[in-house]
Amino acid sequence: MRTDRDIIIRTDGNIVHLTSLPFTVQNTTGFDTVDVKHNTSQGYGQDGATLLGSSVNTRDMSIQGQIYAETTAEMERLRLLLIALFKPKTDIAITQEYGGVKKMIIARAKKTPKINFSSVSVIQEYSVNLVAMMPYWEDYETNVVGIADWVGGMHFPLQTPTHFGIRRASLIAVITNDSTDDIGMTIKFIAHGIVQNPKLLNVYTQEFIQVNCTMADGEVIAITTGDRKTVTRTLEGVSSNYIGHIDLAGGGYTFLTLKPGDNTFRACWKPGSHTRTDMRGSDMEIFMFNRSLELIGIVSNFSSLEWYRKLSEPGTFSISFLESDAGTLQTGMILYNTDEPEPGIITKLTRESNGKGSEMVIAKGYTLSRWLNQRIVATRELLSVHLRP
Repeated sequence: MRTDRDIIIRTDGNIVHLTSLPFTVQNTTGFDTVDVKHNTSQGYGQDGATLLGSSVNTRDMSIQGQIYAETTAEMERLRLLLIALFKPKTDIAITQEYGGVKKMIIARAKKTPKINFSSVSVIQEYSVNLVAMMPYWEDYETNVVGIADWVGGMHFPLQTPTHFGIRRASLIAVITNDSTDDIGMTIKFIAHGIVQNPKLLNVYTQEFIQVNCTMADGEVIAITTGDRKTVTRTLEGVSSNYIGHIDLAGGGYTFLTLKPGDNTFRACWKPGSHTRTDMRGSDMEIFMFNRSLELIGIVSNFSSLEWYRKLSEPGTFSISFLESDAGTLQTGMILYNTDEPEPGIITKLTRESNGKGSEMVIAKGYTLSRWLNQRIVATRELLSVHLRP
């Protein structure tokens, strides 16, 4: 079978494609499976065992292949290159591309490569044994997802083993984890103005991580989650440990991870004292859901809002948007106002001019208690009692 498999080794500035001449790869082990350790306890007379926990062991790997050279001088140069490539006590980046999918893992050599003379003078066989302390393959490509704007643009790349991304103007972003495990990420808050207490919130679980500080223009705070938990502040080229600023008292100390499937995050912050007035994040906002209660988006730009609560009947609301800010607003959508306890459902959408050359969209509706009334069905049960002598 013809294959596009490519194995690339990177270390100390050296880059070698082991699957391209003058090198070849004949066999590999440990590239696919890992060993899992289950910790159990068993009491006297107990059938089976009680699972205490499970963990994935380090990944043992090996590569066997050949070196091709026309002269002894060239063979010696390639042998020294291979030895330098797999130096012990040095991190070795192994990249594998197969079927169009490119993954990377960091490993270390257990010993220097073993190189044997073969029966053919122009070929020497080599083998190297490695161990990856972190046993998971990582995505090789870097992507970026931007959430909201920090005055000129809050930009945060999410790095798990994967970095996600495409810039967005929304305060929320949906990040998909295609793997079957929880994975860590790196969150970067980059301030383009004075802002306070940057926070990233998981919309559905309400878990969040917050840094209690005032960020200066150009300041960067990087938070790494997963197995390696770090918080680093960088300002004017100087980096420092900032983990002491995590919001322990307020509960904002969850080092968020990406669960398998879609993960919905929202960026929040407070404006600084000298921040431009177009900064968003701490003002009242409207969450939009469809009838399946799936989050569609968050609206913070609206012209007017009237929300009336009533005791004996459903409340009403009316909210006006510029047409450019209305997005995919539709009747039947559920709106949750962060300043009100009861959500509402849109029953009517109208359009009108604001007299300044712009079109306005007005959404009107009722609070959800009316929707519940439509879904309560009363039935009458007939009980027949047959009496027999």
